[in-house]
Amino acid sequence: MSAMAEELAAVVSSLPPHEVHKIAGRTFHVVRRGERTTIYVVSRIGKVAAATTATLLVERFRVGAVLFTGLAGAVDPG
Repeated sequence: MSAMAEELAAVVSSLPPHEVHKIAGRTFHVVRRGERTTIYVVSRIGKVAAATTATLLVERFRVGAVLFTGLAGAVDPG
């Protein structure tokens, strides 16, 4: 889970063919590899958005863990 689309774009573009689910304004990319399923999603910025997305992951996809990635606004284009 990432807060911004830019943070997840490179990962999503390199994924193998996968399912896409749109729920509550979020796009969930579901990759199945054998017995493992990995879900990639942009939560949007803020703790309420992150909590809402995490709740959707647990309720809809029954995930056992959530990993939040991102740069916390630390990118310097210069």
